Amino acid sequence: MPILKTVRRVPGGLMIVPLLLGALVNTLFPQAIQIGGFTEAMFKTGSSAILGVFLFCNGSQINVK
Repeated sequence: MPILKTVRRVPGGLMIVPLLLGALVNTLFPQAIQIGGFTEAMFKTGSSAILGVFLFCNGSQINVK
């Protein structure tokens, strides 16, 4: 993948590049993510929504035998 190779050239690129892209989008287009509801709660106003998604995804990986 050419995108992954490009991102891996930057030290810590898998974390730094998306962080900088998100900061750039939020600076230039602050209304882009404010489409309301769950999306706005997840990306703008709080961490409880993203924490809920994280816990749901982790819980769905549990194998109950």
